[in-house]
Amino acid sequence: VIYDNVVKQNTPRGAVETIFLSILSRRPTVDERTLAMKEIEQAETPAAGCGNLIWGLLNTREFMFIQ
Repeated sequence: VIYDNVVKQNTPRGAVETIFLSILSRRPTVDERTLAMKEIEQAETPAAGCGNLIWGLLNTREFMFIQ
């Protein structure tokens, strides 16, 4: 799956950057990066944390506006 590749090829910080750029076409703010990295680190696996982040970003108003 896509986020498995993102996790394997990046640090948590790199994964967050890649996910934000891919979904919202922008880099995360400092607060967003902090929360996203915490989610990845506290999830059962890093891949699960990235999946949660992706799901969350796909359900934001910002993403719906981009679409």
